[in-house]
Amino acid sequence: LRLAEGSCADAVDDGGRPWAIIPYQNVLRWAEEQHSCSGFCEDDMPIFGLPVGQVDEWNMNKPRPACYQPLSEEVHAMASVGCGALLLLAHIFVLPALCSCWL
Repeated sequence: LRLAEGSCADAVDDGGRPWAIIPYQNVLRWAEEQHSCSGFCEDDMPIFGLPVGQVDEWNMNKPRPACYQPLSEEVHAMASVGCGALLLLAHIFVLPALCSCWL
């Protein structure tokens, strides 16, 4: 059980690669801290250490919920805002062209 991020500095994954070279390490760390989740597709123990002040002897072995759902909800919300902005910009540029065709 990893209590802090630096406690297993020499840890490797199933392919023998050290954790330090994982390209999405910062995203996973942020997701665990932001959404109190662990694992990506399945509930699991935290990868980057247990949260400070939230762990005691009764819940230390309890898996946290998977990170996929809160991350996908956040991406969906951001994408909805982006699509809405693009749609508004499209109307701003298309509307004058349509009005000029009326004349």
